[in-house]
Amino acid sequence: MPEAFGVTFVGGLQTTRADPAGGARTLFDPAATVTSAQVLEAIGFDQAILVYSSYSLDPFAIAATVASHTERLGLVIALRPNTAAPTAAAKSYATIDQLSAGRTQVHLIAGGNESDQWRDGDFIDKDARYRRMGEYIDILRRAWSSETSFDHDGEFYRIVDYTPKVKPFAGVPLPISLGGSSEAAYRVGAERADVFALWGEPLADTRGQLDRVRALATEAGTAGPEAYMISFKPVIAPSDELAWAKADALLERLTAHRARARPRGEIARHVGLPGAEASKRILRIAERGAVHDTALWTEPAQATGAIGSSAALVGGYDTVASAVAAYADLGIRRFSFSAYGGLDDYIEMGTQLLPRIRALLDGHGA
Repeated sequence: MPEAFGVTFVGGLQTTRADPAGGARTLFDPAATVTSAQVLEAIGFDQAILVYSSYSLDPFAIAATVASHTERLGLVIALRPNTAAPTAAAKSYATIDQLSAGRTQVHLIAGGNESDQWRDGDFIDKDARYRRMGEYIDILRRAWSSETSFDHDGEFYRIVDYTPKVKPFAGVPLPISLGGSSEAAYRVGAERADVFALWGEPLADTRGQLDRVRALATEAGTAGPEAYMISFKPVIAPSDELAWAKADALLERLTAHRARARPRGEIARHVGLPGAEASKRILRIAERGAVHDTALWTEPAQATGAIGSSAALVGGYDTVASAVAAYADLGIRRFSFSAYGGLDDYIEMGTQLLPRIRALLDGHGA
């Protein structure tokens, strides 16, 4: 997968369409999915992340669609370990990797939202979910690397005589990313992740998380993750003034949407209250102030209840590019950008923001 100047950019896809019957069904839009994937590829994104929740589309079906209509775009496929046996997941990932000629990455989610875990029949606590994830990763890698049948008898999985026939395209284990802001997340990331993912926070807070993961890796005697990824929602424009005008209008829409949703119980029904430590952290950070460092904006977290990565980077193209470069100076080389406004926002990022970031990092010798 492309990685210019040591940096990787990850974007999201438009995969759904409105229900013509006016219902709440999640409907797949193959044409929009293919178009958004091809646009991401054309404008400089290296990977697309395919999300997972109890009410989202199947990410493997989306990945197969995208793989068949792109040439270079990497596929970061999210999965919660409770939803598929590790050997079944190993085959699914390896199949997509063969279809895409080696463009697949695993992203495992322990689950920070208890109510959404329950919807999928998962009732174990968070620490246990991270222990299960560690065991899951071990089985995945063994299924991809073993040349002979094997047994496994662990805390969460018992496997007898599994014969690993379906291998990734290159014949080696796929890269695995995971994230979180709890001690359990840091520990499994330090011990087993190829890529460790964080939600956007101020520079000092982010540095603290990276230091903790690195310390736990030293304690465990591992090299730690090969790379770190951070997620933001950029709100950009040609100037800082125009970008903040967009941000003000966005905040009004987010606040109004949440006010309309609450009477119907929409937020609690579909997503649940924030239980992830990352959500709690960004809400505490928001209490310290609305803007941090040069461009990090936390009011969207308060407006949405911090469901998902909700910190934004606001400013002119050069301002936000410089803000991203500051995170690269901490050792982060992968940036996951999501958009409030859909494909047009990604096109603006790809044509205006990404080239500026690459130029800055190239100048830094990254």
